[in-house]
Amino acid sequence: MDEIRVAIPTTNRKIEDHLKDCSYYTIYSIKSGKIVELNTTKVSQKYTNSHEIINYLSELGIHVLIAGNISSSEIEKIESLNIKVLPYYNGSIKSCISKYLQNFSFVQKKRNVGLIDLISRVKKINH
Repeated sequence: MDEIRVAIPTTNRKIEDHLKDCSYYTIYSIKSGKIVELNTTKVSQKYTNSHEIINYLSELGIHVLIAGNISSSEIEKIESLNIKVLPYYNGSIKSCISKYLQNFSFVQKKRNVGLIDLISRVKKINH
């Protein structure tokens, strides 16, 4: 499995409700459901609106954005750049990434069970 880069807009170690209001982005690199790297990137003053920030996230190679309150137009713009948006998270960045990893693990287990079930069905058909 490839590495997934997850960004969280952050102020005072908590998720920031609005993309353009955050102090920095906390960026996690995740591989096989485990955090393998953690970085922060300060939001430059040159980004004056959320569209510029969205383009910046794309340049950073972000795959997933965990967001607080976010408008549907921002979600559309972000997802048009192949970044999955997970809206309406709140609290500390630690709790946000923990929720994400729990959901990631659950989805992976469901996929694996589905794949194992599919393989066993194919074997039965072929015998």
